[in-house]
Amino acid sequence: ENGYGTSGNVKKTSRKGTVDTARPDQTNGPAFSETFIHRIATFGIVFACYVAAVLAPGVAIVWDIAGSSMAFLIQFIIPATCYIKLKLRTGKSSKHLVMAYLLMAFAVVMAALCTAQTAWRLATK
Repeated sequence: ENGYGTSGNVKKTSRKGTVDTARPDQTNGPAFSETFIHRIATFGIVFACYVAAVLAPGVAIVWDIAGSSMAFLIQFIIPATCYIKLKLRTGKSSKHLVMAYLLMAFAVVMAALCTAQTAWRLATK
């Protein structure tokens, strides 16, 4: 078929499958292995959350751990990561990019320390 559909439009191949340029909303979809891995990962995460919820003696412990780790993730790590990703697309390096890397590294360390402190405090109660 040499890459041309019956309508004369070129078919393009991307990571998500083959797209006919006449109808870009139709794709062949992701490969079976990608779908399988996604489903297994999703099931694993849901199962781990279920086990953790059943084993937790109270909701206060869940809020302690979530608060200590997610606060840094939402406030510092995700915005710095997004800024770095957007800035790297332009290919330009600047002092702001270096500061974003430093902020992300600091936030990761602090999130780990705060989560460890919370776990230590809960374990010694």
